[in-house]
Amino acid sequence: MQVAQQRRIEASPLGPAASLTFLVYVNVQSRRARKSTPCTFIGDGFPDQHYCSKPHKRSSPFDSLTSGLSSDAPVVRQDWKRALRKGKELYDLMGDLAATQSHWDSYERLEKYGWDKTVASQPEFPKGMDSALSVEQIGSILESATEQFEEVTWSHLSRSAAKDDENRVSKPYSPTRAHYRALYCPRSGAIVSQDSISPKVAVEAEYKRRYRGGTVVPLGHQSDILARKYAHFVKCVDGKPSNLRCFFRSHVGNTTTNNVLFRALEEGDSHSGPPKWLGREFPPGASAGKGILGTPNGRGVALMLATRRAEFGLKTVRTVRIFDDEISDEQRKEYQKHSRPSLIFEIMEWIPPRAHNTQAMARETGGSTVYRARL
Repeated sequence: MQVAQQRRIEASPLGPAASLTFLVYVNVQSRRARKSTPCTFIGDGFPDQHYCSKPHKRSSPFDSLTSGLSSDAPVVRQDWKRALRKGKELYDLMGDLAATQSHWDSYERLEKYGWDKTVASQPEFPKGMDSALSVEQIGSILESATEQFEEVTWSHLSRSAAKDDENRVSKPYSPTRAHYRALYCPRSGAIVSQDSISPKVAVEAEYKRRYRGGTVVPLGHQSDILARKYAHFVKCVDGKPSNLRCFFRSHVGNTTTNNVLFRALEEGDSHSGPPKWLGREFPPGASAGKGILGTPNGRGVALMLATRRAEFGLKTVRTVRIFDDEISDEQRKEYQKHSRPSLIFEIMEWIPPRAHNTQAMARETGGSTVYRARL
């Protein structure tokens, strides 16, 4: 038997208007049944055991490259509407001088929370990205003569029990097998994200069902991990984190993201899939641009710019490009099944309206607030 419980979240930094109301269905079983079927997750299992019925098979966004569905399919329409809503919130957040800032400001905290770092001995750019990295239209990102590249993978493989702000040892966090792999180009001002799975998504993919509770490592947002690594590396080569100009996402394989990308292209009259470089450009304020910002592969960029201003200053997304140099002409006939498009978020300085400068900056610098939202 299932019982519907209505809950309301009021923790969003976007205010009450962004609060969510949803129904949670809880399995009600006998005590014997509940004791016999504990929900075990990954590795050692989470310290907070939650009992439930036998897990059902649930497809992961990484089970296949793309869904192969048309833009009129119900699932695609649902993904599109959800991405538009989240993209609008994030677009407004980037333009909000009073946006709450991330409290993860220490590079050393990554290892304390169980993140292991692996540095590639020979950094390599993803295939099909050479043209995008070297063209003049985006500022000659690939400056090989002076650049100092570093390819780093952060993997959440260690159990940790970090201390909180009051120097108390928190609950232990089990490894989730989440990982973020990216190439950092500090002198060119670019981050090339090659592979990323957040702790929450990693748990869901392993357990084949929606995550319903338990203790997941709090330091897990891509916007925090990549931002801290980039800022740390830039300072090591005597650079400034505020020079960030581009964020690349190579070969996107997330089904939800690709559903939105293909829908955005069709709305822009591109009916044969992502074009080759220079691709198709969308302004973030347009409907398609907001949809891209609201995808799983776009949220991290917007959150990083909105909540990491101590490192990057006032920045916003100027344009988003979609392209695919790897797909063949024959595969374009069924591009929904074969395309793994790449994204480029071009970043620019943001100058706030003069009329709101003084009051908004006073609110922003008057006190440090903690960013806890989960978009």
